[in-house]
Amino acid sequence: MDALVAQMYQAAADDRQWLPLLGALEQRFEAQASWLMVFQGAGCLGAHATAGLRDVADAGLAQARHWAHNPQLAYGRRKPSSRFQLREHYFPAQVLAEDEVAQLLLRRQLHHQAGTAMLLPDGVALLGLSRPPSRRFGATEMRQLNRLHGHLAQAVQLAAHLGRNSARQAIDLMQGLGQAAAVLSHQGALLGCNALFEATAQDWTEMDWRERPHPHDATVHAQLHAWLAQPLDHAPCALSARTRSGSLLRLRLLPLVGAGQERLLGGAALLVVEPMAPALPPDAAAALRQRHGLSAKEALLAVRLADGVDLRDAAAGLGLTYTSARTYLDRIYSKTGVRRQIDLARVVLAAGALAFPH
Repeated sequence: MDALVAQMYQAAADDRQWLPLLGALEQRFEAQASWLMVFQGAGCLGAHATAGLRDVADAGLAQARHWAHNPQLAYGRRKPSSRFQLREHYFPAQVLAEDEVAQLLLRRQLHHQAGTAMLLPDGVALLGLSRPPSRRFGATEMRQLNRLHGHLAQAVQLAAHLGRNSARQAIDLMQGLGQAAAVLSHQGALLGCNALFEATAQDWTEMDWRERPHPHDATVHAQLHAWLAQPLDHAPCALSARTRSGSLLRLRLLPLVGAGQERLLGGAALLVVEPMAPALPPDAAAALRQRHGLSAKEALLAVRLADGVDLRDAAAGLGLTYTSARTYLDRIYSKTGVRRQIDLARVVLAAGALAFPH
């Protein structure tokens, strides 16, 4: 039992350990399948399940809105448990009769389930161990499970806390860098955003953006949610969205976890929103030299940076070392009076437009 307790707290700090923990609980209590799901509002934010119930976990992730009307979930949120209970003793018969997941378990011949519903500050976590008809959970086993319950509840609470902190740190970091950012769940639900995102989201999403950022462009919306629905071992992606005023934004999606992991409440992806610079005039570098007194090399570097090129890549393209490029950039900032790449882009565009008003 001590080893199981230790695994619970390991899982709280490392989401990859939840699945091994479920496997250890199955082995210890001779269960055939087990699962853990975490919900917030109508959405399933995280799910872990052993092979026997992987499709149940997938259903929670793929059909988040379904769970808003799930009888077991609604009952669990109204009456959270401080211990493990047998499903047939905890849920009213009518709830089980109306619940699709309960019926799926019965079709799988998993008639007996010991489970618990643990209330979180902004959601609920459900954990269940299932057995076939010939293997009821006995009184001794229920007592053993309940000796673990307090540790399990603390581990889930801790995981949720760390997940929220991780999300908060990510978006606060982007705020410090001057970029609008939000953390999204697998289903696209907004778990948190910084002030810059809140200010810009009104201009490129539908009115319910606080629940689920929804770009005006249906194609972009479909691409965003298709990316979120993939396993979390794929590459970041960038999409383009248009604001109500007609300007273009780049939406960057970055996975927040490693291959195959699923955060409990930390979110699936970081969404970063950046303005897309319009095409630069062909003689923008010359305009910068004339208007701001930049050298030829400084002007070329400024144009590349304004076009969204990374400093390291821009340096390589101009035959500069990264250290030299940093020196050039300091001079550019000094001469143009700005300190951020996004502001430099505005200076480059303004200089080009003023000098060449074609």
